[in-house]
This record gives sequence, structure tokens and C-alpha cells, in this order.
Amino acid sequence: MRDLANMLAKAKRAVVRRGIAEQDADELVQEAFLRIERYERDQTARSREALLVTAAVNLSIDRRRRDARAPFADVSDLANIADSTPDPHRSWSSKGVSSTPRPAWKHCRNEPAAYCCGGVSREAATPRSRRTRG
Repeated sequence: MRDLANMLAKAKRAVVRRGIAEQDADELVQEAFLRIERYERDQTARSREALLVTAAVNLSIDRRRRDARAPFADVSDLANIADSTPDPHRSWSSKGVSSTPRPAWKHCRNEPAAYCCGGVSREAATPRSRRTRG
């Protein structure tokens, strides 16, 4: 058991030397240990300690790469992340536009259908059930 504790401590030191925080180093070493356990079910390792340290260092490199591609902001930066643009409802209401939907063709009242709505006639666009007979 003492050997296992020494192995884990050595792997953690190697990961911390690479610039990983101590809490994250514990997590990486644990993940590396679990991967080695799975690996040893099928194959044998000459040096379990070397395999653990190598796996932990490789996982730390992978984490650095992943963080560089998709960095997450710290909670302290939350004020800088918040979007100051208004939501869609406020944006429309500030322009004087009602957010309630209008009936179809209401906006084409004074324009010929050829200039509005892609040239589709009102009758063609109105559902049959709503057409008036006259």
C-alpha cells in the first residue's frame, strides 16, 4: 500500500510541475490510475509507476490542449462575460414594433402582391377554410 501512495504522489508531482493546479492534478492522477487498471486487465506493464506517471503527464497535456481550444471563464470574470445587448422582446419594443403576431397580408395592404411577399397572391396564400365566398 505504501508503494501505491508513493506512485500516486510521484505522478501528482510530475503533473504539478507541468503547471496543473493541485486539485486538477489529483483528478488527473486518479483518471490515469483508472486507465492503467483497465489496461492491466488485458496486458502486463513492466513498470506500473512509469506507466502511471506517463499516463498522468499525457492527460495533463491533453487537458491543456482542450482548455486552449475551448477555454472556460473563471467565475471572477462573469461580469465581463455578461451580454449587455437587449433580449429580442426589448429590441422589438424599443423600435415600436409590437411583439404580438399580425395576421398574414396585413403588411401588404397598400402594395400590390407582386412587390410584396414574393408575388404570391393573397388568395393563394390564404388557407381554403378561411376564404370568403363572394
